[in-house]
Amino acid sequence: MTSAPEPWTPNSDIFNPRNTATASLTLPSDCSALLPEKPALPNGLAISRRVRFTVPATGTAALQARQVARPALTLILGAGEQAERLSRRIETCLAELVALAYTVTTGEDLLCCVWLDAEHVFLSVEHEEPMPRVASDITMGLSVVKAIADDYGTHRTDTGYQTWAAIDRG
Repeated sequence: MTSAPEPWTPNSDIFNPRNTATASLTLPSDCSALLPEKPALPNGLAISRRVRFTVPATGTAALQARQVARPALTLILGAGEQAERLSRRIETCLAELVALAYTVTTGEDLLCCVWLDAEHVFLSVEHEEPMPRVASDITMGLSVVKAIADDYGTHRTDTGYQTWAAIDRG
């Protein structure tokens, strides 16, 4: 079993450009040659191991989440047959999590997140109401998540609930 992922807060003080203590790193001029040169990217393009996006809480939320996640996963996972198979598993699991969260949300949007560590891809969807604990159509929908993910769960956050899944990258 995988341990639950730590919730990510975008205003974390790990690196905050407004915090002058962590905003810059000054190296002596003779050490700069030791650092690899950053690849040139087009303006506005950044590659990260974490993608956060919202989809409107409508009946098409699952499809929209898939459509947004697909190009991001190509950038994160790279190309190749193994990456394509993993990407399809991630898209399917994310779509199912979004569809489940849509049924228990009262807000206008669902916040989706996909991030990686060395061994897993984590997916999460934030929603306002908890998932039901008794058997229902909603909990039956978790069978797809159970079949795809290596671990999954839900926990309370400051703004509601987060339902997540972890998929092994291997």
